[in-house]
Amino acid sequence: MRPPMTREEMRLLVPKLEANCEKDEAEFAGIQPLPMMTVEEAREFIYRIMTTAHERKLESHECGMLGQLLCSYEIAIRSETLRFKGRWICMSEDGIREIVERT
Repeated sequence: MRPPMTREEMRLLVPKLEANCEKDEAEFAGIQPLPMMTVEEAREFIYRIMTTAHERKLESHECGMLGQLLCSYEIAIRSETLRFKGRWICMSEDGIREIVERT
């Protein structure tokens, strides 16, 4: 296991993460990210889209939205577990490293 990241290491990741975001935004133009949600909000949206999936086959953009919802749900659970109330983004350092190494 790696030692925790320092603030300087995290600060140095910002330009790379911003470049990754710009690349993704250009590649997936027209797809809007979902806002951060509470556990209850994410759960409700997942329930709605799964109800739709039960009635008919989901379209491509709906499948993408489901993926975003599941990520939002995971982040919301992690945030509330860490006792952050409301809409927060809490990621592990391993998760941050994974995002950076993908680029």
